Amino acid sequence: MLTEIIKYSLIGITNVLVLLVLVFFFVRILNLDPVLANGAAYFFSAINSYLMNSFITFKKSFSYIMLTRFLIASIFLSLCASVITEVTLRYDYDYLVSLFFIIFALPLLSFFILMCLVFSE
Repeated sequence: MLTEIIKYSLIGITNVLVLLVLVFFFVRILNLDPVLANGAAYFFSAINSYLMNSFITFKKSFSYIMLTRFLIASIFLSLCASVITEVTLRYDYDYLVSLFFIIFALPLLSFFILMCLVFSE
């Protein structure tokens, strides 16, 4: 399991970069609301995470069942990202503060959700 956590962490670092680029694009270029932007960016980076983790970390071939479970988990985690953003904005912090919480709080929860519910077959 340690090997999977290390691979998952390295892929996570890549996904953080994807997340940051997408949030910047959604907020600064498309002028989307930060709550929507963080949720959407998390969802799209999660799809990237599914592809990389299924083939590299968990060594699973593509499966529509796993993809469906993954998308359900990603929607839940995207909502968590939006809630984190909403809470930080409600306390008058910049949306970038919420990114800090999303980057450091959600990966551990995500790993265990994916390990138990998606890639457990």
